Amino acid sequence: MRSAINFTTAYNWLRGIRSKTVELEETDENGQKLTKVINSKRFPQLGDLSGYLVAADFTYTNPPLVCAPTYEELGKIICDLNKGAVWGLELLGFIPRRNSKGKSTPEACPRGVRITHALLADIIGPEDQEAVGLDLVVVEHFLCKVGRAHKASNKSGLALVLEVLMSSGEEDEEED
Repeated sequence: MRSAINFTTAYNWLRGIRSKTVELEETDENGQKLTKVINSKRFPQLGDLSGYLVAADFTYTNPPLVCAPTYEELGKIICDLNKGAVWGLELLGFIPRRNSKGKSTPEACPRGVRITHALLADIIGPEDQEAVGLDLVVVEHFLCKVGRAHKASNKSGLALVLEVLMSSGEEDEEED
């Protein structure tokens, strides 16, 4: 049986570029056929966020095809994606606001993920964590919901965490 692959490896492969060398009709001055490298996305329909979500889904297969992300991996991916999870970390005050280029620091996001996971684990409690499936993929999903809850309630910090947890059973109207 194959072992699960590293999360970052799966994520990069899913969003990666595939190169193909093709022979051209033309020849060079020595009569050698010219070649050209054609780069194309492996899965053109998958953007970076979709690549992350597919890799995350593969952590839940039985047996897992992809290893669960580490704090460092998830933090770096969240930082690179620069979407809802980063905003959630900012709203909760777990990372500084993004810089003038609109990016968070790669060091801040893993730390923010670790803090968020610890907070959720403390709030949910050990007996319910397995039932909820509290893992780092769920933490990222939670962080994406923080921005929506903030828009709806204008709360921040711990009040915002509680708002998200209280509304977690409601249907999501838009995709991450």
